[in-house]
Amino acid sequence: MLNIAICDDNIDDLSKMADLVDEYRTAKHLNCEYAVFQNGFDLISSLDKKRNFSLYLLDIILPAYTGIEVAKEIREFDKHAPI
Repeated sequence: MLNIAICDDNIDDLSKMADLVDEYRTAKHLNCEYAVFQNGFDLISSLDKKRNFSLYLLDIILPAYTGIEVAKEIREFDKHAPI
């Protein structure tokens, strides 16, 4: 199963990305789930709680904690998942 994390502070962009993932999942008949996060802190917190993702879709410009910083933290938990 593919498990995707989507992180964006803009709710409209977050919704659009989730819709695109849904469309792709349906078109390709994938067994896929996703979780949405409006900030990097919540995403990293979920990783602290042992949640795993196969793919990370990150906004680069996030308030207080940039997408680059979030990506560096993700690498502490997962060395191989695409970001």
